[in-house]
Amino acid sequence: MKQPTRRTSMKKWNSLLIAFVVAAAGNAALSEPVAAASDSPADAAQKALVTSYVAAVNAKDLDELKAVIHPKCLAAINDDNRYMVSRILDGELLDAIPADYQVSVEPVRKDQLEGTKGFAVFPVQPTHNIKINWFPAKNTLKSRWLFVVREDGKWLEVLAIPTPETVQRFRAQQQTAPKKP
Repeated sequence: MKQPTRRTSMKKWNSLLIAFVVAAAGNAALSEPVAAASDSPADAAQKALVTSYVAAVNAKDLDELKAVIHPKCLAAINDDNRYMVSRILDGELLDAIPADYQVSVEPVRKDQLEGTKGFAVFPVQPTHNIKINWFPAKNTLKSRWLFVVREDGKWLEVLAIPTPETVQRFRAQQQTAPKKP
C-alpha cells in the first residue's frame, strides 16, 4: 500500500480549505436572504471593488488584495490564524482572471452564514456575495465568490476568519502528515 506523502496530505488539506471557502460561499439551493434586495448586476461601487480585486489577483499583489478587505477582517488576523489565512489569500492569487469576466451580486443567504459555524467567524456581517465568473476553456467555468459589505459608500470584501478550533485541527493535521523524504 502506497503511503501518502506530505505533498498528498497538504493537497488534501488544501482541498479542505477550498471546500471550506466554497461551503462558506454557499450552494445553489435557495434560502431566505439576509438582505432584502434581489440578485442584480453590480452597481458602480461594486464594480470598483471587483476591478481592484481582479487587478490585485492578476498582479499577484497581496498588499493590493488586502486593500479591498475590510479592516476589521485584517485586524482579526493574529499569530494563531495567520498561516491559515495566508494560505487562503495565497490561493486567491493563483489563477489570473481574464478581462472578459462576468459579475453578479446577490444577497447573502442565511444558510451561507450558517455554513461557516464552527469553522470560521465573520468580524463584520457580510450582506452580499459578488460572483466573478470566467470561462478559461470551452465548457469550463471558474468562479470567485466574495462576501462583501458596503461601508461609507464603498464595498469591501469580508473574510471568514478560521476559529481557534479550526486552526487547531489544521495544525494537528499538519503534524500527523507524513514528512517529505
